[in-house]
Amino acid sequence: MKRVLCLITGAALGLCLTAQASDATKQTAAGVMAHPQQIAGSGGSEHKLAPDVDVVEDLVTQFGENPTYTPAPQGGIAEFISPCPVGPGQPNCQDPDAANGYSSTGRAGGFRMHEDLRTGGSAINITSICVLGLYTPGSTDGNDNITLQYFADAGNTPGASIGGPFVQGTNLTVARVQTGATLFGAPEWQHRLTHASVNIGANTCYWVRIVNDARTATNANRTWFWETSSGGNNRCISQSVNSGAFNIVTGDDLAICVEGVASLGDANSCVQLLSACPGGTQTGVRCTPQDLSNAINSTTGVFTTQDNFTVDVNGAITNICWWGAYQGCTPNPPTDGFTVTYYNHNPAINGPGTILGGPFTGAGLTVTRVQTGGVIAGVVNEFSYSGTHAAVNVTAGTCYWVEIRNTLPAGCNWFWELGFDDGRCYVNAAPDTSDLAFCINVDRRSTSDGCVALGDLCAQDPGNCHGVDPSNALGSSPTAAIADDFRSDADGGDIEEICWWGGYQDAQGGGCGGNPTDNFIITYYNHNPATGLPGTILAGPFTQGSSLTVQRQATGDLIAGIVNEFNYVGTHAPVALAPDTCYWVEITNSVTACTWFWEFGFGGNGRSVAGGLVENNDFAFCVDAGMNGNDEGQCVAQPTDLCNESAGNCQARNIDNAAASSGATATADDFTPASNGNVTKICWWGAYVGCAGPDDFQVTYYNQGLDGGPGGQIAQFSQSGSTLSVTGPAASGDTIAGALVGLGWVGTHAAVPVVAGQCYWVEVKNLGVPGTCGWFWQDGEPTTGRIAQNDGVDWTLFEGNQAFCLNIALGDASTCVRAEGGCCLPNGDCIITTSAACGDQGGNYLGDDSNCGIIIATSAPGVAIPDGSTAGLDDVITIGAAEAVTIDEVLVGLLITHTWQGDIIAELTGPNAAVVTLLDRPGFPESTFGFSADNYGNPGTGTFMLFDDLAASTYDVPAVTAPGIANPTGAWRANTGLLSAYAGISSLGNWTLNVSDNEAADTGTLNAWRLIFLGTNPCPAAEACCFGDGSCLELTVAACNTAGGTPQGANSDCDPNPCATANPGSCCFSNGLCNVQLAADCTVAGGIAGAPGSGCSPNPCPCKLGDANCDGVRNNFDIDPFVLIVVNNNDASPPAGFPAPPFPAGATAQDCWDRRACTADNDCNGVVNNFDIDPFVACVVAGDDPCVCP
Repeated sequence: MKRVLCLITGAALGLCLTAQASDATKQTAAGVMAHPQQIAGSGGSEHKLAPDVDVVEDLVTQFGENPTYTPAPQGGIAEFISPCPVGPGQPNCQDPDAANGYSSTGRAGGFRMHEDLRTGGSAINITSICVLGLYTPGSTDGNDNITLQYFADAGNTPGASIGGPFVQGTNLTVARVQTGATLFGAPEWQHRLTHASVNIGANTCYWVRIVNDARTATNANRTWFWETSSGGNNRCISQSVNSGAFNIVTGDDLAICVEGVASLGDANSCVQLLSACPGGTQTGVRCTPQDLSNAINSTTGVFTTQDNFTVDVNGAITNICWWGAYQGCTPNPPTDGFTVTYYNHNPAINGPGTILGGPFTGAGLTVTRVQTGGVIAGVVNEFSYSGTHAAVNVTAGTCYWVEIRNTLPAGCNWFWELGFDDGRCYVNAAPDTSDLAFCINVDRRSTSDGCVALGDLCAQDPGNCHGVDPSNALGSSPTAAIADDFRSDADGGDIEEICWWGGYQDAQGGGCGGNPTDNFIITYYNHNPATGLPGTILAGPFTQGSSLTVQRQATGDLIAGIVNEFNYVGTHAPVALAPDTCYWVEITNSVTACTWFWEFGFGGNGRSVAGGLVENNDFAFCVDAGMNGNDEGQCVAQPTDLCNESAGNCQARNIDNAAASSGATATADDFTPASNGNVTKICWWGAYVGCAGPDDFQVTYYNQGLDGGPGGQIAQFSQSGSTLSVTGPAASGDTIAGALVGLGWVGTHAAVPVVAGQCYWVEVKNLGVPGTCGWFWQDGEPTTGRIAQNDGVDWTLFEGNQAFCLNIALGDASTCVRAEGGCCLPNGDCIITTSAACGDQGGNYLGDDSNCGIIIATSAPGVAIPDGSTAGLDDVITIGAAEAVTIDEVLVGLLITHTWQGDIIAELTGPNAAVVTLLDRPGFPESTFGFSADNYGNPGTGTFMLFDDLAASTYDVPAVTAPGIANPTGAWRANTGLLSAYAGISSLGNWTLNVSDNEAADTGTLNAWRLIFLGTNPCPAAEACCFGDGSCLELTVAACNTAGGTPQGANSDCDPNPCATANPGSCCFSNGLCNVQLAADCTVAGGIAGAPGSGCSPNPCPCKLGDANCDGVRNNFDIDPFVLIVVNNNDASPPAGFPAPPFPAGATAQDCWDRRACTADNDCNGVVNNFDIDPFVACVVAGDDPCVCP
């Protein structure tokens, strides 16, 4: 019983099946045309800091983002149950805020928490303090093991010990009591800690460290959390037990009371912003001041960042100071590998030029680092650096650039802090509107104004121009050329000079090395009034280096805020313009490993052509002949009706789309005549993509075939064969798919007799256009009809109509639709066909609109994913009653264009409200912004990325490593949840895909997605059928009996041949399941064969302890099935969502459920209950071995 589903590497569809033809993708204009790329963000905020994960474990991590706090039942602070003579609300306390807590265990792999305090105007003697906290899991049994110690302040971190350590049971007395309150559902506790006197002077900052290793003999995971407070200076410190490194935890204090003092001092004065910068260097006239709002990545191999400066006096730079921070580093801070390089200014790009000094690194650069106590972007600790190196001579009034980068281990990134200056730096060879914080030991000007050289080379009158619009630009290369139209004035004249504006960007968003080599080509075209497009060449092409001389200058401005703007002036041989005439100019630039972008303009008719597509904007250029921009509206083609047929002879035009009908693809539409007659004329409409001809149309008429599609050919006429006379093209006035110029044609040919009420098909195909472009037949009305497309092999039916008219009246073509349904063949296969075709193959027709249990539904929205929006976009596929199946399995295909995979989260929500996360920012947070590779699926071939519960791994670490796989296809598991969450429900209803882009700058498009429902095959299953000669066929029972054979029973087959003598036995698999089969088949299937004649009842196979999902491996995927077993152990049948084993073939969820007494009894006491949880966790952590009964 075959319902085949397979992947086709590199195939346009990405999937194939034998069930029905609805998996094909209609080739439309919107589906294949590629708009020229606009300038994209060069990483944008993706090279800025993002919130990091707290180093120390907190309660939010344990319990979730929404803490619940239950006040003590006594009713108020006055009745607070406490072993302390002081309590919350007193001036000598930092009150608990009931929001969070931090673990402070002091044991290996854990942390020690510190809180800073300050004395008032008098010295104090501390003999007792009180703190609040809780335990998790929320146990109340067991004793504490507390150590308390006091430290002097060493400048934002604990310094030398000034008291203690005081150890519980030795020199520290501990009293504790529950307060009656709960936090995160766990009881809140107060501890009073009493010890020998510790003297601390007046107005002194000091640190208190408390650790509590609260483990017990029966609870090795018991952890104490020191509760947070909002009453101090919004900081505390965690110290790694393993490395001893301090980490400032910003935004939180710790709850503490100090006995014997009237009040606590102001701890805000304990925060010192330290600096490594020498006093003579860190002065206002030598610095770009710090801006703690953010920082830019400048890690070697990831990003390279430079900032500019202008010195005010002659001098020698020997010292430079800068500020920054780390993210994703272990330890934090790491060992630095700084390199400092100075550059001369390159006025051609307003960026770094040749090296002035350096690179200074290693022994050539001495660096001092200090943690300042500040916090950058509210998430990471600020560090100050001072570097000394050999002298770099600089000249007053001259602009220079400095580059600071840090070589660190993979995954560890250094960020250069922002500053305040002229709003210009370079990141990865591309300009950025930021400044960086640094100082040098030479006086600087207040801003780096000498670094920006504003100005244009162009000296043309504005009336001869399309003005400059710096909002964006489009790429223009010889393979994707841009042309803009213009109109000469009443005097006409000669063009010998042309100015234009643009910029450069490479695939990584960089500036193409800062100084790319141009290869401009300029071509002038006559205007084609029939199409409104460029016509014949007027002059050129003029090529730079031979017939075209080009000057280039950076203007100092930016395009789209991120790309340097350049002005160009080109001179060439005179090009004569007639008065008051429309023309087109095409400017392209072939730049190696880079794209040149022609800047937007204004002042024309808002119309241009880019890559064969109509663009609704002008481009910036000037000519030295008079232009009449106010009259460019006459350059738009006026609609012409060549057809002149009545509405009853036509399928009206629809501007939404068009169907490919050139090259390897042909499109046909069905029709039925209203009366007998002869077809001698046909009109049609369409558009070009990527070219403007030439035409060689072929019109073919067909009878309707048995399957309802085009059948036998009646007649064929071709333009090149002189059997089809074509008039056109002429502009229709339509803009198709929002971008294509609509055109019309009329063809006449010899008579084709047709009969009223009969069904025919007509195919219109353009054989003349080259392979680099395409011709598309415009859609028609109504959109609910039928068309057929042929890829050179066979016809595939789609919903829709094409626009055409005949010289005869058309009838109701809906009568041509032949009902189809499921057809059960003798071998158990199910196909979709007509009743007649089913009977011809000896099948059993299941009725009109029935299906084979496989439904493929595709949506191709082609919409942009909102950039930097966690809400994303929703796209819905609605499954109607005729397509509904009871789901056995569901697979999902994605086709997304995006320039940074790690931005994307994709979630599917079914009609049952179950949510499955297909993608969850792959590579994040293991790398700062996740995988940087492009796309999901292959947009170039149309191949989908498939999600299937049976796939080997998710698309994420560790199965995939940074930077990810470009254009990933193949099959993958969903990131979170299983698609089996939809098993057993009907596919009827709405299926919603949410795709969100969770970081700004890199952008993308949801091209298409599809659902593949594998339901129950309605056909009787085929089984082995034995005949008298020992031969075997796989047939249904009815077909076997009819053929004179003997059915061998359900699920039997002919491989191996059951008709010969056989003696199967038990076959044990690695997941503990058992099948009865032949030894050879058992070996092939990966099992271990038992003795011939042995069986599976009782199961002789060894149990794999902890393998709750019966996949043969102990890992995290066993957690959810284990929980279901513990909760539902007394049920005879598995609960919803319990997985079926991946092997052996035919195994069901029930088979795995029946093994739960073995797989889930992890303490091996014969009972599955809560006491199996800890041993189960140990099994999962240990992996495959050792994991045996105690």
